[in-house]
Amino acid sequence: MDKQQNVFYVNIISGYLERFVKDNIPSIVYFSKELMLVDKMKLHTLEKGELVLDYMELAEIYSLPITFMGFLWTCHNTSGKDKFAHYNPSILKELKDTGIYIPLEIHNQKVIMKIWTYTKGDIKTILIDCNIEENSNEIREITTENYKDIGNDKLLSDILIGIGGVTVLNEMKIIPEIYHFNGEYVLLSIAKLLTYEPNINDEVINNIIQKCVTTIHDVHIKTYNISELEKLIHNKDIIDLFKNKIYHSNNIYTNILINCKRCNGVSVIQEQAIRKRVENEKVKEKLVNIVNGVFLPKYLDKNMLKAFKNKQSIFDTHIELKNRLINYIYTKTFVKLKSDKLIIGVVATSNEYERWNLILRDKEKLFQLLEDDKVQLVFYVQPSKLSLTNINFKKYISIKKKYPNNIIFLNDLDSKLQKYMLSGCDVWLNNSKIPQDSCGVSRIKAAINGVLNFSTLNGCWPEVCVEGINGWQIGSGVVFKNSKEQDQHDLESLYEVLNTKIITMYYNNTQKWEDMIIQSIKSTMEYFCIERILIEYYDNLYK
Repeated sequence: MDKQQNVFYVNIISGYLERFVKDNIPSIVYFSKELMLVDKMKLHTLEKGELVLDYMELAEIYSLPITFMGFLWTCHNTSGKDKFAHYNPSILKELKDTGIYIPLEIHNQKVIMKIWTYTKGDIKTILIDCNIEENSNEIREITTENYKDIGNDKLLSDILIGIGGVTVLNEMKIIPEIYHFNGEYVLLSIAKLLTYEPNINDEVINNIIQKCVTTIHDVHIKTYNISELEKLIHNKDIIDLFKNKIYHSNNIYTNILINCKRCNGVSVIQEQAIRKRVENEKVKEKLVNIVNGVFLPKYLDKNMLKAFKNKQSIFDTHIELKNRLINYIYTKTFVKLKSDKLIIGVVATSNEYERWNLILRDKEKLFQLLEDDKVQLVFYVQPSKLSLTNINFKKYISIKKKYPNNIIFLNDLDSKLQKYMLSGCDVWLNNSKIPQDSCGVSRIKAAINGVLNFSTLNGCWPEVCVEGINGWQIGSGVVFKNSKEQDQHDLESLYEVLNTKIITMYYNNTQKWEDMIIQSIKSTMEYFCIERILIEYYDNLYK
């Protein structure tokens, strides 16, 4: 990115970070299981894990005293003899082999963590790699397959990042003023931190608590099963501290808040959902809301930025980006979508609460739109093992065969495809159930590029949505206890809004559509920038 363009981004955010050169900024270690090194720190997913990478970009620009801690995920959906091969050998050229090997006793076996570091500017990232021959296949998979994070594997990954991460810092003699964790494994980390204390009393525990903050990205975290942890963790000191000093309640959210200085949700609706789940009224005071955002230079298309900045035709620029997407899809599928027809983008994942297929469930209404050639649906299948194995496309093959030029399913580890969809679709559809979607970063990236959001009032969307001005809502925020009732209500709302508002405007009022594109960019660009997040981290979490 050139300096002139970067200056414009800095001006957009009104000098948010100017005071950092004056303030005494605490040193921080930022833990994230979703940190993944692929192609020089580029992440091949639409959402998960990108916040930490964007945070890293900003830390580098301002030379902030932050060290990042994560896994060296080097493999992606491989199998057979290549299962444990490093995903991209060229990546290793970017890394430094520290020569540090740290043993942990897990699950009746000795686990070896190999430690790498990645340095960009003044920012260091520590990466735990268990994909070495000394470890069992079960352990090797934890830092090999991205998002292998269910059941027993989740506990193992929590132990590796929580206990293992703190062990690594101790070995490397890194003692930060603030530990920032992205998940419930903060509890395991605190137990490990206490093992380094010669005498444990309330003051010592409180001092550690004042150094720990947590970001929660999940509104349905399961409580740790102590007996399961005891089977996996063979360090009696850690287990005793965890049981007697850390785990005060069967409510996981209460435990997190008790043991942290502050905890934040990544959207207002998520923070409210977490608050309802906390049983201890006193510790709710520690819960804050810091809405997620993105590093604008990475996601805001330069052509759209130029048109927006110079007050050129936004609609014409959008059509250019739309044609770029159409042409790129053609190279992948040999299907040529039409630039004068509405393109709706959807992310398909295996998470049931996201209901990616909701629009496909009413075949009568769907077929009518497809027969009239009113809509073109492009589904991007998130390239993760869970998505590939758990999404059942068989029942939709008949629809695809009937309307081959109107429905596209794409599954590709291709950063261009993601970028082109998030700037070239006309509408970005998100059907997730309230309040289970923590934020929805893809919606942010679409909105800042003028791709109009069409979403349930979930995640970050309620905070900026102005119906019919910068996008549309599905379901009016109504929440049913019965899942089937919820699905039916939202499905009916989806088609009503699509038919009476979106399609009508798209084909009959180009000027209004262009106005909405402009309002989408205006209402999201500054609010969802990573700079604002960082300021709120320092103001509301770290200080």
